[in-house]
Amino acid sequence: MREHRSGGREALARWNDAKPAPNVPFGRTNASPVGVGPYDAGVRCPPTPARRLVVESCGRFADHEFALWWNALKHRPHAFFRRSSGGPKDVARWSYLASDPTEILSSDTGRARASKDPFAALARRWPTRVSREGPALPFSGGFAGFLGYEARSAVETSPAPRPAPDGFPTYWLGRYDAVAAVDHDGGRMYHGGGGPTKREARAAIARLLARAFAAWAGGSTASSAPAAPRGRTPRPVVSAATYRRRVAEVRRRIGRGDLFQANVSQRFEGTWTGSAPDLFDRLTAASPTPFSTYLDLGRGRSVHSTSPERFLEARGDHLETRPMKGTRRRGTTKGADRRFAGDLRDSEKDRAELAMIVDLARNDLSHTCTPGSVRVLAPRRLERYASVHQAIGIVEGRLSNGVHRTEAIRRAFPPGSVTGAPKVEAMKVIDALEGEARGPYCGAIGWFDEGGDFDLAVAIRTACLAKGRVSYRVGGGVTWLSDPEAERVETLDKGAALSRAIAGAAAPARRPAVPARRRATRVRTRAGDGVGRRGARA
Repeated sequence: MREHRSGGREALARWNDAKPAPNVPFGRTNASPVGVGPYDAGVRCPPTPARRLVVESCGRFADHEFALWWNALKHRPHAFFRRSSGGPKDVARWSYLASDPTEILSSDTGRARASKDPFAALARRWPTRVSREGPALPFSGGFAGFLGYEARSAVETSPAPRPAPDGFPTYWLGRYDAVAAVDHDGGRMYHGGGGPTKREARAAIARLLARAFAAWAGGSTASSAPAAPRGRTPRPVVSAATYRRRVAEVRRRIGRGDLFQANVSQRFEGTWTGSAPDLFDRLTAASPTPFSTYLDLGRGRSVHSTSPERFLEARGDHLETRPMKGTRRRGTTKGADRRFAGDLRDSEKDRAELAMIVDLARNDLSHTCTPGSVRVLAPRRLERYASVHQAIGIVEGRLSNGVHRTEAIRRAFPPGSVTGAPKVEAMKVIDALEGEARGPYCGAIGWFDEGGDFDLAVAIRTACLAKGRVSYRVGGGVTWLSDPEAERVETLDKGAALSRAIAGAAAPARRPAVPARRRATRVRTRAGDGVGRRGARA
């Protein structure tokens, strides 16, 4: 137990000693045979019909004008909106809007043969032959949606998944033949469309335009301003004592040597009587992020994510993941803000957490990337958002020839930053302690272009609306240095923006800018003393 009394430093040293050199990947295991496509030799992907992708430029376009498109399409069936409105420019460049998908892949389609494996279902429908015409556009048409946390059952058979609260499916992916896109960096708007022929691709764009024009003719041109307050403040489902016991149990298992860390969350519930798009407007106004996403699933259900974290992106054969570990709130003055950022920068606990998860991300990518191509581009970088400072790492690799893209997603799923290390053991601990399905939370949400690229965010800071009841989960990374009460308060802080947005309350005056290290809580253990610090994650 001596390594734990010393704050876990010896355990972390052993972890670091066990790692290969930064540019040497872990061994690839059970990777797909070249040319097979998906990850399972029993899953066959017959060639799909060739697709034509057409992109048309609409010229210069101001960001606020895109709000007119959102207002025109937000009430259409199965509307999808990826709104990039905050954060680093290298990830907050593009926004996309679409509606009326021509096909839906979902675990709750009502059909007896609905696939329980979203990775295989997507692989079967992803085009194998694509030709393009027009300007380059990352997402010019294809699937968009989410893979819920319980989709892990297609990756690991244990622990067994539970049904998601409020009847949300395990996964939901809509195929959108046409999208409207805005390049915030270049100040231009584009329309993208796809189809078996060039003519059908252009027809898809024409249908998208017709929907927007019909809405404008009917008067749907108001600005996308947040609606008047219509919600009840969300409350935690479990008691404070219960959550503290969960954190203490994770620490006990860490002390026993079962794992290094686990991300433990709790669910909050409230009500919302307004429209689903109005809720998304409220949430994104309170917390603008690069990966904010709205999905209308139908039957009174919708997903509203304000995630700042990229799970996995593919551009050509280039893969990138940006795990996030470490959070500090923004200060009310420049000096206070610098102190909070400095506290995050200097935090040993947060640094150790991120180091382990970056290493886990390297391992995940190494299963499907060319040997020697996986590297840590940035071991630790601080990013600034509207309400918080975040610490992230950046890991990249080159997809092996012949390995299907869905295999890369599957091998990295669920994201390591919201499970723990080792990942499988952390998932078992999470399942035992939380006692219910997470649903969309801590899964992946984003788009899959028919040309092969995709961009998925970790579904954190994500609210689910089902017939007037709104819920979200918030958690934190628990390590040996964690203090149960500090971890519980951390979840309240991280969910504060969601809670205020739902209830329609104004942001309260911020507390005095006291760096987190001055609020450190001493932890008493059977073996001696240790210094507990606030948890780190969304």
